[in-house]
Amino acid sequence: MTGAMRLAEPVEYTPFPVVPGPGAPFVVPRILGSAPEVRAVIAEVAVGRHTGWAISYFGRPAAGTRLVNLWGGDSYPVVEDGLWTGWERERSGVERYDFDLEPWIGTGALLWITPGDESATLRQGVDKCPYLDLPGPRGLGVVGYGQVRYTPRLG
Repeated sequence: MTGAMRLAEPVEYTPFPVVPGPGAPFVVPRILGSAPEVRAVIAEVAVGRHTGWAISYFGRPAAGTRLVNLWGGDSYPVVEDGLWTGWERERSGVERYDFDLEPWIGTGALLWITPGDESATLRQGVDKCPYLDLPGPRGLGVVGYGQVRYTPRLG
């Protein structure tokens, strides 16, 4: 699971860097496109005054597919044959993210949950999807000492 967050000003003061992700939802094509049975689900979550989007991946990606660091973390768990074997760290940046969600939703690879839907009903198709073309920075957000900066999006 990874995520993105639209930050409301002023941001909280932290004496260390916090990385809430880009300012708009995205998918990671190397994971979502790695095998036909892999799916992702996007859901909006309130995080204090901020708007977050959790993006969770399901299914078994192709062998050797590197995953994505857990939302807010700097690594992801590695599981082989159902057993936890340790942690890995993905170092690629937002240049590998795809913010154009419509094609992924159109193929059925990306499902979504309506904001505020406590039943968490999975939805398909682009009709009435609230996550398409959302504004927001496409760089990686870093919050620290009451300031926000976004890394540049390369590529």
